[in-house]
Amino acid sequence: MAWFETNSRPNPNEILLAIVLKGDNNNNNSTTNIETPKNQQIKENNTFAGLCGIVSHGQSQSPCPFPPSPFPPAAAKEEISKQATGEIATADIGLLLLSPFRRTFVSTHAISLLLHYLLDPLPSEDHQSQDDALSPDDAPSQNNAPSKSGLGMRRIQWQADADNQASVNCAIRMGFKMEGVMRWHQVLPFGKGKDYYTPKDGNGSGDDKMPRMGWDGRIWGNGRHTALLSLCWDDWLGEGGGRERVDALVARR
Repeated sequence: MAWFETNSRPNPNEILLAIVLKGDNNNNNSTTNIETPKNQQIKENNTFAGLCGIVSHGQSQSPCPFPPSPFPPAAAKEEISKQATGEIATADIGLLLLSPFRRTFVSTHAISLLLHYLLDPLPSEDHQSQDDALSPDDAPSQNNAPSKSGLGMRRIQWQADADNQASVNCAIRMGFKMEGVMRWHQVLPFGKGKDYYTPKDGNGSGDDKMPRMGWDGRIWGNGRHTALLSLCWDDWLGEGGGRERVDALVARR
């Protein structure tokens, strides 16, 4: 909680969400290992399974495009569409599950909800071309708006440690495409990651020439290469059928 209050809550471009299961969601009848919970004893209602998050890449001086609730009313979405004018329309998503729920239906369902929320069209743009889109003054009223619609973003990113193949595979399974590896993308806390400070001939993974001190005088920890994957609006809504693919994965359970 201390980390959340200090790092997440004050950030207007970030939302951290708890993944809470309903009682019947733990009674999984799937026969495939990847969809079977590791701990069949966890059957209580309101079981906490982990966290998921969204980070906006909008202009820093603009209001955050995310309202307090992940499922805002139509009026809030209309305001979001005004705020998003000229924005990058890109967001990162991430997932952190408790060990009993890893490689289960939980990740599939949580990522599906995030993707629908971020990539599904706004009510005024649903099933319309850009030329035929309604102006804000002509937008449908709350009573006529679709009950399930999203923020209409253009690009969703998934970043993972390049050595974390399980995370990379999870994203690919949900329709993300690998774009490349960002080398030395992050400085890790001490004791985390590969030992890139010790040369390979000393049983390490790196080079002793790698800089160890930052511009502020602090000694840096090891580095991380980050795999960058993306799922864009045309992957989601276009001929690739990304939306239908994700819905099919959810329907498996």
